[in-house]
Amino acid sequence: REHADRWWGAALTISLGLLLTYWFVPLAGLHAAGLGTVRGMQALGACGLVFVAWFAPVARDVLNSEIAQWLGDRSFSLYLVHLPVVVAVTAFLGGQPHLGGVLVLSALIAFPLAAGFHRYVEQPAHRLARNIGRRISNARSPEPKPRPIMADLIPAQRAPVGAWPASSKAG
Repeated sequence: REHADRWWGAALTISLGLLLTYWFVPLAGLHAAGLGTVRGMQALGACGLVFVAWFAPVARDVLNSEIAQWLGDRSFSLYLVHLPVVVAVTAFLGGQPHLGGVLVLSALIAFPLAAGFHRYVEQPAHRLARNIGRRISNARSPEPKPRPIMADLIPAQRAPVGAWPASSKAG
């Protein structure tokens, strides 16, 4: 088990490193010509993370935790609100503040904002969509027809045209 945990830890570290290669482009001196390679490395890293999440028992436990489930439920709301929050925080801090400060302050604002957006916008929108879908479905559904009986499914046995009717021979 300990050996497997080390292997999964190494796979996670390598996958994260590949996924974050874009951040190292300026450090490595790569320009537009190297971005295709970087994008391929990022894709490989993303695939590695999915692999680890799918097969590593520890990763599954983490992703099944209450906090991970809570974040997953609100991820679309977070996706919608994060960029305006980051832009507003950046502008508030003077236009070119330290990246760490922007990330921390943006997270402190975006997560509660996303939770509120989820509660007061996303969930009611889901309920409305379900109700409308149910009404449309009920309005379009005709009354159920009775199921055919077996005799309706089997074509009638007919004698071919011009054939003599079957006769019974008395013995």
